[in-house]
Amino acid sequence: IQYTIKGKYEIVLGIDIFKNTNMDIIFGSSKGDYWTQMTGEFIEDKEGLFQLMSTIVNLTKKEINKYKPKVIEFSSDIEEPSKLTLYNRFAKEIVKAGYKMKTEQTSNHMMFYTFTKK
Repeated sequence: IQYTIKGKYEIVLGIDIFKNTNMDIIFGSSKGDYWTQMTGEFIEDKEGLFQLMSTIVNLTKKEINKYKPKVIEFSSDIEEPSKLTLYNRFAKEIVKAGYKMKTEQTSNHMMFYTFTKK
């Protein structure tokens, strides 16, 4: 499933469902590699950040309600603080949807988020 969120930047939200039990979430840009620059600008632009996160959360919750996955996963590069801030906020929304969160930081500067249905 892929959603394109248009606005100041064009963001792609990808949601992969595996065997109707696992969901992987991928964020990106459809116009090149400016995701880090964009998230940094959105941190400064509180209205833009709110609109972006609200859209991502709503679309994700829609798919969670539809597929009711047992496990949800995504990751973030911890060396990009603007991304990590957004992903941590997003993680809180998944917890609110009835999931237990586990995070794991790896030696290659990645933070992996895993959510299991309570």
